[in-house]
Amino acid sequence: MKRVTFLLLLLTFSSSFAIDGLALKPPMGWNGYDCGIGDSARVLAQANYMASKLKKYGWEYICIDDAWFEGTIPPGGPIIVDQYGRLVARTISAGSSRDFKPISDYIHSKGLKFGLWWFRGIPKTAYETNTPVKGTSYHAKDITDISTNALSPWLPQNYGLIFPHEGSQAYTESVVELAAQWGVDFLKIDDITYPYRPADIEAYRKAIRKIGRPMILSLSPGNTITTQQASHVSQYADMWRTTGDVNGNWDAILGVFGALKQWAPFSGPGHWADGDMLPLGSSGGGMNREEQKSVMTLFCIARSPLIWGGDLTKNTSFHDSLMSNEEVIGVNQNSDSSRCIFDRNGQIGWFSNEPGTPNHYLALFNQNSSVQNVGVTFAEMKLPAGESRKFRDLWAKQDIGLAVTQFSASIPAHGAKVFKVMPGATDIQHGRSTGYPISLSVRGNRLEVGNLAAGSPVSISVYTVRGEMVRAISVKSPGHAALIVDMSENRGGRMTSGRYLVRVRTGAREMRRILAVTEQR
Repeated sequence: MKRVTFLLLLLTFSSSFAIDGLALKPPMGWNGYDCGIGDSARVLAQANYMASKLKKYGWEYICIDDAWFEGTIPPGGPIIVDQYGRLVARTISAGSSRDFKPISDYIHSKGLKFGLWWFRGIPKTAYETNTPVKGTSYHAKDITDISTNALSPWLPQNYGLIFPHEGSQAYTESVVELAAQWGVDFLKIDDITYPYRPADIEAYRKAIRKIGRPMILSLSPGNTITTQQASHVSQYADMWRTTGDVNGNWDAILGVFGALKQWAPFSGPGHWADGDMLPLGSSGGGMNREEQKSVMTLFCIARSPLIWGGDLTKNTSFHDSLMSNEEVIGVNQNSDSSRCIFDRNGQIGWFSNEPGTPNHYLALFNQNSSVQNVGVTFAEMKLPAGESRKFRDLWAKQDIGLAVTQFSASIPAHGAKVFKVMPGATDIQHGRSTGYPISLSVRGNRLEVGNLAAGSPVSISVYTVRGEMVRAISVKSPGHAALIVDMSENRGGRMTSGRYLVRVRTGAREMRRILAVTEQR
């Protein structure tokens, strides 16, 4: 009994540890880095757009990225700090009060949440002026690590912090306290995983818990993080970057496929592997529509956070359609066990489950430069062979047919399609039907349907085992004899020998069966 109890506790812990009740689903929102938006007027315009058009689909975070603070981006001058050595907001970003609270209040009034970028460590200005650490007897020089290893390769205006040191923890808590006063719901900490800095990460998580305001903790960038850090990062971060900055071109996206594939086993509620901001909309100018749809499909099936990088106010109807297809977004928000099931010659398949149902999701990708037919077997999806499955194209919002042992679809160059996979006929193996049983048999290439009421309408559909319809007939039953259907002609020419799924409907009765057709010469 003790062993069983321990196993249950272990399983519960592994799926939900360090969540703090947040990010049970991949966060969805907008970030201004890719489109260069950091001024308050344009940020609030993004909030207005999201609230009016996108909030109902799950988009909720409005995040201001870097360059909101006083002092310039490298190779500029010193950063201006407050009396406790913390960043000071620019007036263009936070208004004359240099306080983000009015902005966060406005965003919250729209039913949205506010996110803000921060940089790990402490500004050099704080060190040089030896500012006090709020609430302690320490000063900046007591807690600052000025060694080469502590410096950022791309923001030279900052030093690192000494850990473990209670003064460094106190400084980190003062930063999070300021963010909480500003109404921050999403805190992105940069230069904390390049290289991976476990002590800094733990300090931020501890600070968030102590201050008490619920905040998503997002880590960046992902240039050097590996799955060797998966156990640690999953315990302390709600989401973390798995790549460097991803630009809006197809070549950059190819690297994201590999990163999300590697991280899929370690991503789940409360700890999400992040493929970077979605380089779409106004920031996706280097990709055509099929490529942008492929990016959205990948992020959804891999359950990456969905953080849009383009200027929302410049969205076209196509961009809005990427953000408002509730069936595709549902794959991201309401599936589990996402995994890559094959990767061969530029053809890629991902598969996931819909919790609490027998349904699944399948995404097929074509990284090649020409249209290709991408196929997957039921064995690759770990579905029982011989039990039919119905496939629904989620981008098109159309049911497309049944398959029994394998499925394939034509995928555009650099394109993708995503499907919902649902049980087909439960009676397919044994030929059971509802009501008085319909008889169904085949002789050579002649299909014989019996036990039909005279004059009743009959619908007959024939599919290949790949789910491709090859024959559809609507007739009335002769009643006095079996209905005979010549299978030698079909939509694609003569029907070849092989196994086919035949579905017959008449009134409330239905029969589905796999039959072997022999071509007659």
